[in-house]
Amino acid sequence: MQIKIFTLPVLADIKDMDELNLFLRANKVIDIRKELAMVDGNHCWTFCITYMPSAHPVEEQASATPLRPTPLRMQIVFHSNCN
Repeated sequence: MQIKIFTLPVLADIKDMDELNLFLRANKVIDIRKELAMVDGNHCWTFCITYMPSAHPVEEQASATPLRPTPLRMQIVFHSNCN
């Protein structure tokens, strides 16, 4: 198993999302942990992905039957230290 971390701005552009989606399609995902975080004063999503590398390159998978999109379920966790 391996781990890869993606950090995307809350208002990510399509290129950033495409990179994450390509990675998810190309590997066998075991687990995804996601959190809303603040990096350098900007809100962003952090995805920690545990995965098994694919035995087939992405190019081979692209020629296979296309996958149907599945809805992305996210849990937003807010931490507050205010009393």
